[in-house]
Amino acid sequence: MSLIYITGPTGAGKTTLAKNLNDLGYEAHDADEDICSWFNNATGEKVLYPKNSNERSTIFEKEHTSLMDERLIEQLYNRSSSSTIFILGTAKNEFEIAKKYFKKVLCLHIDKETMVQRVLTRKTNAYGKDPDQMATLLKWYAPTINRYKKHEVTMIDATRPPEIVLWHVLEESA
Repeated sequence: MSLIYITGPTGAGKTTLAKNLNDLGYEAHDADEDICSWFNNATGEKVLYPKNSNERSTIFEKEHTSLMDERLIEQLYNRSSSSTIFILGTAKNEFEIAKKYFKKVLCLHIDKETMVQRVLTRKTNAYGKDPDQMATLLKWYAPTINRYKKHEVTMIDATRPPEIVLWHVLEESA
């Protein structure tokens, strides 16, 4: 069996896909929930992401980075020898981690317009609805997609209905 990493821009459907995989009996982890944390770039100190925009400076995401906890990934990797485990998310160190632990990296790909529409209308996650967050998402959309293409990950069209995306993910993960 194996450890599979599924990434993509904000709004691509990673959280929905994690739920759908769990509903089918797979072990799937939303990295934002339990695998990634924010760290101060200068001190290395772990910090909490400010939820309220009035508590967040416009430079927070320049001074801090979201990173995967390699210790947790290694534990999941060791458990994946008997089953397929999915990790869904995005982090600055995702490709360094991927080289060591993941059998396959898949990217849920959406266009910029779909990203904006989904972020502004989703109910499960408020990230991106504040103007400063949306500006960051728009600024980093193209570099993020280009980074995934550079690393030659398997791209999955996530503009399609969730059940079709789920089917393609399972097919690519086999």
